[in-house]
Parts: sequence; C-alpha cells; structure tokens
Amino acid sequence: LQFKIEADDADDKLWSMKAYYAPANQRPELDQVTVSGQKEESTPDSDRTESRAGGSSPISRVKWVSSDPNSDPLTYTVFLRPLNEPELEVKLTPKPITADSLSWDTSAISDGWYTVRVVADDGVGLTPGEGYTISLASSPFLIDTTPPSVEDLEIDDTILTGLADDKSG
Repeated sequence: LQFKIEADDADDKLWSMKAYYAPANQRPELDQVTVSGQKEESTPDSDRTESRAGGSSPISRVKWVSSDPNSDPLTYTVFLRPLNEPELEVKLTPKPITADSLSWDTSAISDGWYTVRVVADDGVGLTPGEGYTISLASSPFLIDTTPPSVEDLEIDDTILTGLADDKSG
C-alpha cells in the first residue's frame, strides 16, 4: 500500500487518513461427505466395504463437513449420480442451500450404486469473480428400495418353506 501526498502550501497538514483493506479470499474446504441410514455391503467388483442406502425407510440423508478460512458464508449444491454413469448426474437441490445436510426420498430412484457430490461456494456477498467453489463426492452406496419377492410358500405341519429372491442385492 503506497500513498503520495502533495501539499500546495508549506503550512498544509495531514491530520488523519483511513485506508481500508480487504484480505484476499481463500478457498473453502470440504472435508467429508457421508450418506447415512445404510447397511454395510461390498461394492460390485470390489472387496471394499461401502454404504447401503435404503432399508426400512426410503429417506436418505447426506451430511458434509466444511469450513471457510475467511469465515465467508457458504452455499451448497448437491448432486446424485450413478456410479458407472457420471454423465447422468442429477441435482438434488433446485437452488443452493446453506444447511450442512440434506434429506431426500430415494423411493423414486432406480436401485443401484450411486455417489453424492457436494459443491461448496463462498461467492455470496463477494465481488463477482472473487468467490471459489470446491466439490467432494461421497463413497459409493447402494440404493435398494425394491422389496424382495417371496414365492412358493408351503406349510408342512409347523414348518414354513418358500423361495425369497432379492433381485437388487
């Protein structure tokens, strides 16, 4: 910061001066994205244990941990995408939200493996072009809202037998 002060007269005096400084914006941080309400299961073609969404309730919840070094307010956009088809990404939030979690109904979503991607933006209230965005995806998880089918039930004295089939895993 430099100033050049010129006086027209030798008796001129500068009594005070104020300079305002805005620190440079820093990039926000996303540390973790988790999907809750799952059972543990292995992903297809993998020995890793991942998350299984669904179960007794079609409501899933995604939660994330974020921070901003400048304490700028953050907004979030949340996307859902099939594990093997990232070009089919769907926005779960019609407009950016300020909460650090989101619940959604998975009953209208096809069974399969998915990831959730969260995009954090600190540009609210900043001069256009000075904001930063950062994104982070969850571990893969299985949405399985199709109940298993039960067929060929037979009762023999006190024993019930039948065939149960869970087509989605």
